[in-house]
Amino acid sequence: MLARALHDDPFATWFVPDPRRRARTLRLIEWAILIDCQRHGEVRGAFSHGQLLGVTAWLAPGAHRPGVIRRLRQSPQLIRALASVPGRAGDAFRVAEAERHIHPDEAHWWLVVVGVDPSHQGTGVGSVMVESLVSRADTEGAPTYLRTTNEANLAFYARFGFEVRDEVRSVPSAPPMWLLWRKPKA
Repeated sequence: MLARALHDDPFATWFVPDPRRRARTLRLIEWAILIDCQRHGEVRGAFSHGQLLGVTAWLAPGAHRPGVIRRLRQSPQLIRALASVPGRAGDAFRVAEAERHIHPDEAHWWLVVVGVDPSHQGTGVGSVMVESLVSRADTEGAPTYLRTTNEANLAFYARFGFEVRDEVRSVPSAPPMWLLWRKPKA
C-alpha cells in the first residue's frame, strides 16, 4: 500500500524513473522503514471494513540516530533497493547525508512516512493519522519533525502547526527536500 501511495512522490520519481522498478524499490525501502519504526517508534494503520487505507510510521524521541547494529538490520533491504537503481545510489546517499547533518538533535517524534492508498487520498485519512500523533506529542510536550519532497504537502502539514525549518538541495538534479518542525502546543 505504501509503495502505491508514494509512487508519484517527487523524490521517488527522481530516484527511480522507471515506474515498474520504482514499485519494487519502494516496497523494499518502505519495508525497512516500517520494521525500524515498529522497533523504535510506532506504526499505525487506518482501516475501514478490514481494508487498509493508510499507514503512518514514527520514530520515538531519541531514536532518530541509529547505531551500528540498527543500521546493519536495515542494510539488506536498503542495499537491495539501492542496487536496483544503478546510477542513483550515490546521489540518494548524498541527499540522505545532507538531511542527516541538519536533522534536529533535540528529542522529538519523527514522522518518517505517511501514506494513504491512492483511492482514498483527499478523504481525510491522512489528516486523522497525523492528528493522532501530534495530539500525543502535545500531551508528552514533545516537538514533531518530518521531511517532504512534495511541495503540495507543505500546506497540508501547516494545518497541524508544522513550519519549514530548512530546505535541502544537495544534488542539483534531485527535488528539494523540506524539513518541517512542530512545537508542542501547551
